[in-house]
Amino acid sequence: KGSGAAGGAGGLNVTGVGGITAAGGGAGMGSGAAGTAGGGASGSRGGQGGVAGATGKAGATGTGGGAAGVTGAAGGNGGGGAGSTGAGGAVSCGSCDDENPCTKDACVSATGACTHTVITGSCDDGNACTANDTCTNGICGGTPVSCDDGNPCTDDSCNAKSGCLHANNTVACDDGSACTTGDACSGGKCVGGTALNCNDSNPCTQDSCDPAAGCVHAADNSTCCSNGFQCVSGKCSTNILCH
Repeated sequence: KGSGAAGGAGGLNVTGVGGITAAGGGAGMGSGAAGTAGGGASGSRGGQGGVAGATGKAGATGTGGGAAGVTGAAGGNGGGGAGSTGAGGAVSCGSCDDENPCTKDACVSATGACTHTVITGSCDDGNACTANDTCTNGICGGTPVSCDDGNPCTDDSCNAKSGCLHANNTVACDDGSACTTGDACSGGKCVGGTALNCNDSNPCTQDSCDPAAGCVHAADNSTCCSNGFQCVSGKCSTNILCH
């Protein structure tokens, strides 16, 4: 009787691409029993290669800070591809307000940087001593306001927060009357001083004062001079005796 052929060799190990190595099949059974008419049947054939591992899952997308996604685990046949890089999350700029009314403030969320774009137009520079404020080259400013109240008895000034100020003074002034002297300010008003003395010591005139013109000396021919002569044309005559 011829002896049977030796059993087949075990199956080869198979490795999936990027995956786990599949175990090879077990070795073939022992030699076949002796045949009666010929060699025994060969042992059973080695096992087949293992099934390729499942495809790995793609890494999760990064959050917030934009970290790369986790790489997918190696699979069997054609292991999973690397996880995609996480999209960059929005970055906070904090406050971008530069407190300048002549810039448009914004935040670039991709970088966290603030931008300040110069603008034009009307604005408020926060100064009560300016008017018609406008933006020029990124600066807000206006024209100075006039605080002159036309009153000589106040000192005029301007406070940036509150505006015009008018403080009373006591300086010399003119009350507008030609019949007073030594006028001075008091309580924010010009007060007339001493009345003007318009006495010209001429018996032939009537003395008075006109606020607009000052002293007035009107001739009074009805008066008799002390020397006994009649007043004529505002003077004592030398040849006309009083009646």
